Amino acid sequence: FWSDKIRISKVEDFFDVATRLNKRVYIEVKDYRQIEDIQILIDVIVAYDWEHMTNISSFRVDDIVEVRNRNKKIAVGWLTTNINSTQENIDFDKLQKLKLADALIVDTIMVQFPAVQQKAYDAGIGVAAWGIQYELDVENLMAVNVPRFIVDNPKHPLLTRGQQNVTY
Repeated sequence: FWSDKIRISKVEDFFDVATRLNKRVYIEVKDYRQIEDIQILIDVIVAYDWEHMTNISSFRVDDIVEVRNRNKKIAVGWLTTNINSTQENIDFDKLQKLKLADALIVDTIMVQFPAVQQKAYDAGIGVAAWGIQYELDVENLMAVNVPRFIVDNPKHPLLTRGQQNVTY
């Protein structure tokens, strides 16, 4: 996580920033050393009492299943960038069973294929768009009624102008 010229290297530092800004956070799980590393992350989230404001996400459904098996309160999200996987291979049954699960879909797919959002809703799964870089991206997403946006930078214009339902 980079903010201006400050590098936040520990998850504890990240939660200090998130707590100060009072923003929901999405943490992507990837490239961990061993499966127990997921528990270390969950323990930090619980220690900060941030379960209600955190979503642990991954491109691998098995990772978010592991999170859910270890903690029932933290929301989970399945990340995707590929329209083939978005339209054909989302395992809606698995996501439904996880509870508090979101499909986190790259913004360009949300705009090009708005029916994907409805398919997720019909399955009882939340939706958020990520990969947003420019104001035009936001306008395009709003035109297809995307309800939530995820940005990587706490100084992103969406956050600084007070846009609702924006997280990082």
